[in-house]
Amino acid sequence: MEDFIKTPKLTGSHIKTIRDMLNLKQTVFAEKIGISRALLALVETGSKSITDEFIEKMYTAFPDLKNALDLQFDWVTITFSDMNGEQVIKDVMRLKSELFLERSTTQNFYTREFAFAGEKNIYVQDFEPTKDVDTNQDVQKVGATMYLTGQGTRLFEKALLEQGLTWKKFFVRAKRFKGTFSRLDIAINDNWGLLDMDEIIEATQ
Repeated sequence: MEDFIKTPKLTGSHIKTIRDMLNLKQTVFAEKIGISRALLALVETGSKSITDEFIEKMYTAFPDLKNALDLQFDWVTITFSDMNGEQVIKDVMRLKSELFLERSTTQNFYTREFAFAGEKNIYVQDFEPTKDVDTNQDVQKVGATMYLTGQGTRLFEKALLEQGLTWKKFFVRAKRFKGTFSRLDIAINDNWGLLDMDEIIEATQ
């Protein structure tokens, strides 16, 4: 199930880019990470695969590489077509329902909303139960959407850590409940000034 999230592997050209970014010749870079220049040359040309040991040596020698770019989710919207809001909170988010304020809404074609601490940071929308005219019983229409706004993603990330989960594992759980991802924003903190905004805009367009 976890295979639906694909993560790119480091290639030799990535290693060369990192070395160029550090403004180091092959000999110096290889010496600093504790390998031969010949091995580094083979890695950079793709003739030799990049091992976990190689990456660990590189991060040990240049620990700031791990912080060059920070990525964090900035908005997450997931819809569950066969669940109601209470089920999403309990089974998918695994948060206590009493932490959410229930109220009516007219937003996004839903009629009910559960807002974490009453704020619009973490909230779930679904349909208020209606009365069946024949049986006078409550009828719950299914379908709910979970929203995490910018601040909400930070708060929810803390909840995931308390559950011992990563974002990836949470997304896998959401997929198990047939969640459909309609919005997934990522914020990139460029701590080293590596990115050219004009190039990013051009590539996006």
